[in-house]
Amino acid sequence: VNKKQMEALKEKGKALKQKQAMLTRLEYCLEQDNVKAPHHAASTKLTKESAALQKKLNTQQAAINKKTAELAKKDKEMKAREAKLNAALAKLRKQEVELQTKMNKANAVAAANAAAAAAKPKEKVKVQYVKVPQVVYKPAPTGCEALTDCGTCAATSECGWCSTSGKCLTAANGTTSKCTADAWNFNFCKKDPCAKHVHCRSCMADPRCGLCSDTGTCTEGSLTGPSKGQCNQWNYATDMRFMSYNVYGRDVRNVTGRASWLFRMIRQADPDFVALQEVEDWFIELLSKQKWALAYHMSDFGSGHAPGGLLFLSKVPLESVSYYEKTDPGQVEVDQRARFLAVRPKMGSRNLVLATTTLDWRTSDNRVAGLDYMFGVLNETQDVVAMGDFNFDAGTEPESSRVPKNYQDLWTRLHPTLKGYTWDPDNNSYARESDPTSRPSRIDRMFVKSGFWQPSKVDKIGCPEASPHYGLLAEFSMFGAYC
Repeated sequence: VNKKQMEALKEKGKALKQKQAMLTRLEYCLEQDNVKAPHHAASTKLTKESAALQKKLNTQQAAINKKTAELAKKDKEMKAREAKLNAALAKLRKQEVELQTKMNKANAVAAANAAAAAAKPKEKVKVQYVKVPQVVYKPAPTGCEALTDCGTCAATSECGWCSTSGKCLTAANGTTSKCTADAWNFNFCKKDPCAKHVHCRSCMADPRCGLCSDTGTCTEGSLTGPSKGQCNQWNYATDMRFMSYNVYGRDVRNVTGRASWLFRMIRQADPDFVALQEVEDWFIELLSKQKWALAYHMSDFGSGHAPGGLLFLSKVPLESVSYYEKTDPGQVEVDQRARFLAVRPKMGSRNLVLATTTLDWRTSDNRVAGLDYMFGVLNETQDVVAMGDFNFDAGTEPESSRVPKNYQDLWTRLHPTLKGYTWDPDNNSYARESDPTSRPSRIDRMFVKSGFWQPSKVDKIGCPEASPHYGLLAEFSMFGAYC
């Protein structure tokens, strides 16, 4: 066994020596490769860079060759164009020489003709004088004088037609001293039938006529509509008066005497619409006995009562009468509540609503509630005249802020610098007696919301014998809104 082991060990030793020799040779080879490798890599890199550079040079040379060919082509084209221009220039120079030659010949002929004409003897010219009659030129008529028919003349705002002279004259404030009143036609021709009015202005100015927008014709009629036939869009222009007055019906002393003063004021003012506040039954009873009152339609419709103490008189028939009242907790008295009376006159196609109210004199909260209630109901109506005893002066808050901005205070609009006190204990003895500690204020007012009704005038009306309040009398015009 030991012998075999020894032989095996010898074989292993021999094998190890062989492996060691192989390792030595490998190490030598590796050393040789490490020396040669860098030179080989550098050579390979230079070869690649040289090839890339050669390729780039070839590309640039090709581009240069292409550009050279293009420039040669353009040069050839420019030379051809230059040759054409030279040929055209030569042709123009030739034409210039020919024209100059012709001009020289023409000048020579003209000079010869002039010399020949100068050599001829001159003939004497006979002058004959003719007497021309003098002519006076009148300038063409202008302005009103240029209008030759009554219709056009009268419809022109600054002109009027004189029937006796058959001329159109300039009108100063609608009048003239050159024509009698009977023959004077301003705004419309008196003798013309409505159908002959061809201008809106003349049709609207004629109190006999109105304009039907359905047909675009001027026809006879009144405020309520045409005299004949139907018209959905009836336009009738007129000036109308509105009156508002607090009759102070709570005071039952000397009612007959006070009523007579009130009735006299209404008759003299002759308003088309009258809004009355604080009306009691005694007032309606006395009013119903007045003959002049038959010309008015009353909002009580014969009941003898004024709801909420509010009453309307109207010369125009009333299409509708509506009384509105809202009671809040704690409001025992009627005059504490938010309430108003609204009427709709029958006025053709115009949707006008008149409203009157009396607001609570005690508290601001009740007045604000009354304003919100009335203007809220009337919000959708286009044309509104709201009047009555509002019990607050201009600028008083918060009441003034509750009046919608599209409503105009009529007194402020037409009299911006005047106080216009309607409760004036300094000048009204009845007011001073009723409330000795009160101060002057403008509590009776008119508010207007309309682009159609044009207010032209407003004044105070009243006397201490009738009421402690002064009322308001206003005039509105519908004329300008149509034309």
